[in-house]
Amino acid sequence: MGKARDDNKKLVYIGFGSIVVEDPTELTRAVVEAVLASDVRCILNKGWSERLGSKNSKEIEMELPREIYNSGNIPHDWLFTQIDAAVHHGGSGTTGASLRFGLPTI
Repeated sequence: MGKARDDNKKLVYIGFGSIVVEDPTELTRAVVEAVLASDVRCILNKGWSERLGSKNSKEIEMELPREIYNSGNIPHDWLFTQIDAAVHHGGSGTTGASLRFGLPTI
């Protein structure tokens, strides 16, 4: 977060919460492309899709660029005071936290 501020870049949280996506790797690719095209820094929380991945999968986890930090679980009440926007799955907890802290929310 300090590096994003030092670089004068907006810091965006992207989280998927409890949704499960069919192709987490493709979704991760789309997130990476969007973050790089937008010239922002990202704190990524893949949510349940990351935790439910197949242990037998032959697919290797995609390496993330330095612009993206894969956070795992992180308290919204702490994080949302330090970021510029939130992109999320629309769950009640994340939506409520985004609104409570006055974040632009998608």
